[in-house]
Amino acid sequence: MAKRPTSAPRIVAAAILLAIGVGAFAQGGQGSGGQSDQAAQGKEQPDGTPAAAASASASGRAGADTGERPSSEARGEATRARAELEFMRWLDSYMPGGELETTRARLREMAAVAIEAGVSADAIKARIREAVAKRVSAETMLRAIEEDALRWRWVARLLDGSDWPPDDRAAELYLAVSTALRNGVGEGPVAGLVSWAKGTNADPAKAGAALAAAASISAAFRGAGAGDAALTLLRSRLRVRQYSAAVELAVRAREAGVTPERFMEALEATLGRGGSLRDLERALFG
Repeated sequence: MAKRPTSAPRIVAAAILLAIGVGAFAQGGQGSGGQSDQAAQGKEQPDGTPAAAASASASGRAGADTGERPSSEARGEATRARAELEFMRWLDSYMPGGELETTRARLREMAAVAIEAGVSADAIKARIREAVAKRVSAETMLRAIEEDALRWRWVARLLDGSDWPPDDRAAELYLAVSTALRNGVGEGPVAGLVSWAKGTNADPAKAGAALAAAASISAAFRGAGAGDAALTLLRSRLRVRQYSAAVELAVRAREAGVTPERFMEALEATLGRGGSLRDLERALFG
């Protein structure tokens, strides 16, 4: 009979999840996953878009209608204009005379470009509030948010004007994506998850939780090849509260010498086919 997980993997898994959650403003905006920062910065196109979004951008420009724009596009532009105006009013009134004074103008410029691209203004607000709460320096905050804005603009291109996620849930997804990319999940797995979630109208909170769990699994394996876990978890029958147990099993597997490739094979063969956590445990440990 397979042994039940010990408390040690649970403690390690909890530590990994905690580290994933607090990395946004660590080390001048750099998180624990150097690979993902390279993906967000080293592969940018001239307009600041990561490489994975280049083809979507090109096809969008090639297919642009030179005639009168559809009403849905006009409504989208009006929505973004309102969001930008509301954000600027909020930014101007947020902590006047405080920590933001030296960077407020640059934040306005960055936010205007991001919101025009379709990025959730609430995601930008959340990062600013987080930085202020953590008392990071103004320059550190600005660098971290600018890096996130590049990732968010890439996500906006993936969504391409879709009604998913709903506006009042969009910030959850944008924040989860930037955190996952920062912590070792590659652009390919993130793009796959966003495409599947958009096509199936998945719960944005569950999609974000799957990305967070995948980042933790990737961290358990030292960033080696576990990013595809996000889509497998989202498609599985697990509830969000069970994702942490999958991370615990990843920690146990790594400690037992299981390779990331073997773990992913077991994950897909069990949870990816409607199986349970017990099925995954048996596949990994017998």
